[in-house]
Amino acid sequence: MTTGWRIVRPEFGREPYSGRGARLYGGRWNSPGVSMAYASATLSLAALELLVHVSRSLLLPKYLSVACHFPEALIEDLDPSRLPPEWQDFPAPPELVSIGDAWVRSRSSAVLKVPSAVIPMDYNYLLNPDHPDFRLVDIEPPRPFALDYRLLT
Repeated sequence: MTTGWRIVRPEFGREPYSGRGARLYGGRWNSPGVSMAYASATLSLAALELLVHVSRSLLLPKYLSVACHFPEALIEDLDPSRLPPEWQDFPAPPELVSIGDAWVRSRSSAVLKVPSAVIPMDYNYLLNPDHPDFRLVDIEPPRPFALDYRLLT
């Protein structure tokens, strides 16, 4: 089994892998209107992904970490040759949204393994909550997670 990690604010702890936030606002790998849940291969990478996406003032509240587990057979690896040269840029190049949206529409897998723009040697997982095999994803109950305040300095 493979494990993915998300860190969420408590108000999102009831449905941390619903893809609702990404559907409402879009993200690096999806456009608004497309459901997708983002997870990291490790809890530490999930913390770094959080740090680069929120302002320091939002770091003060407590968070929840939520692990999920899924069979390796559900994972499709993104071919790195499909990435544009500036794939790590912020804001993300539109090609990444096209790749993610096309993957969701294709329903080729429930999970897509992609490199992290924060730590390119590590991986994130994109989960499609609308894929029939998403039911095989085992989501653990949320656990309290607090960032070390030294990260704020």
